[in-house]
Amino acid sequence: MRNNFKLHEDAPRSVLVAGGIGVTPIFCMLQRLVALGRPVDLVYCARNRREAAFAQAIEAHADKATLTWHFDDERGAPPYLAKLLADRGAHSHYYCCGPVLMLEAFERTCKKLGYDHAHVERFAGR
Repeated sequence: MRNNFKLHEDAPRSVLVAGGIGVTPIFCMLQRLVALGRPVDLVYCARNRREAAFAQAIEAHADKATLTWHFDDERGAPPYLAKLLADRGAHSHYYCCGPVLMLEAFERTCKKLGYDHAHVERFAGR
């Protein structure tokens, strides 16, 4: 078995990006990094607050992680990843799990910003 979405626990900073239910593996990463005392940012995007899974549990980590929330219905548009990821550091590791269009935008954005340590998790039906 191989893991293409391995968490690099020794990264100088980890930036976790979740779209909708893609927060499931991202939330596990957040919990692990917080437990280790590692620098971590979470950007969680969902259509609305009502559909944001684990929101209260994530908020419980607000004192140990930088949390950014993007809800389409409140912002009037989908997330603009270039703005959300700008200035977070080329040496950080970036992780994204979410819808296909978000993953594609994430990969384009990381490439444009010169972020070489970009990791994605793609769900595939069997």
